[in-house]
Amino acid sequence: MNKEVKEFCKTYGLTVEQFYGGEVYKGSLNLWNITELPEGFNPTVGGHLFLNSLIELPEGFNPTVDWCLNLESLTELPEGFNPTVGGGLDLRSLKELPECFSPTLSGSLNLRSLTELPKGFNPTVGESLYLKSVKQLPEDFNPTVGRSLYLNSLKELPEGFNPTVGGSLYLNSLTELPEGFNPTVGGSLELSNLKEVPEGFNPTVGRSLFLNSLKELPEWNTTPKVKYNIWLKDNKRVFVNNEKDAKFLSWENGKYISVDGLFTKVVSHKGNVWKVKGVAKDKIFYLITDGNGNYSHGDTLQEAKVDLIFKTTNRNKEDYEGLTLNSELSYEEAIVCYRVITGACSYGTKDFIENRLPKKKETYTIAEIIELTKGEYGNNTFEEFFINNN
Repeated sequence: MNKEVKEFCKTYGLTVEQFYGGEVYKGSLNLWNITELPEGFNPTVGGHLFLNSLIELPEGFNPTVDWCLNLESLTELPEGFNPTVGGGLDLRSLKELPECFSPTLSGSLNLRSLTELPKGFNPTVGESLYLKSVKQLPEDFNPTVGRSLYLNSLKELPEGFNPTVGGSLYLNSLTELPEGFNPTVGGSLELSNLKEVPEGFNPTVGRSLFLNSLKELPEWNTTPKVKYNIWLKDNKRVFVNNEKDAKFLSWENGKYISVDGLFTKVVSHKGNVWKVKGVAKDKIFYLITDGNGNYSHGDTLQEAKVDLIFKTTNRNKEDYEGLTLNSELSYEEAIVCYRVITGACSYGTKDFIENRLPKKKETYTIAEIIELTKGEYGNNTFEEFFINNN
């Protein structure tokens, strides 16, 4: 066995089989301070693989990582680099992408330093795609993104650009839009520097539409499909909807739907039951309705039905009226409290806990719950309940 490999394995608690990928390394592998890897290192990691300080990849390095792969210090990738990553991929310092690099990830892809994209780059990303420094897009760029797509520096959109974005789409630097631009946006659509809205622009937006440089909406835009608000210049709110009136939103003739703030792709639909899944996710779950504007998600049809009963029966909000912003609840009590006051379904709550709750604690104050759930379904309702009762 190579002496360098032997020392490396000893230092980081690996077997030789784990070093070469023949045996799974269970849990996360923390190699934060390593700047160079020994040749032949190709692990299979059951958790996260942290290589935060690595500045160069050896040829042939294509690990298999069940969760996230962190390569935040890399500035370039070798050709042929296409790791198997079950979660997110952090390449925040990367300056250039090699051709044919177009990964499919259930987590996020961070390319925040990249200034341009190669042709053919069309990733499928289950969480967020960070392209904050990109100023121009190739004509064929139309990614599928489960949560947010950040294109904050983009100055111009190519014709035919209509991405599918489950969360928010950030186009803060755009001053004009091409005709035919009507993206699928499950969250908010940020067009805060837009000078003019082209005729025919009428997207369906799952949260708010920001047009902060415009004083008024054009006359033709009388019934925008926006779940919450349209914001104009000087913080003018010209259109206010509410969750009851826009609980169910649909795109592309029912291919994508958003219910209770959860954006999903429809697998099948029959009567009051939908089989759905998240964007770039394999797991199928259920959505049901009672036909009276009430909906619920669940891992199984039975779970969704039980949850719908919870949402449609009398709940005791008054049990929480005596609490203040400083009152503490246990982890379990906090979940029940949030669901009772907001009507949030168990699946949406579970999705937040598993994917976006930074760190699980034993107790939370009401103020902490409000802060942690900003942007989540029911946050405004929860906050207003305690403000009005204090």
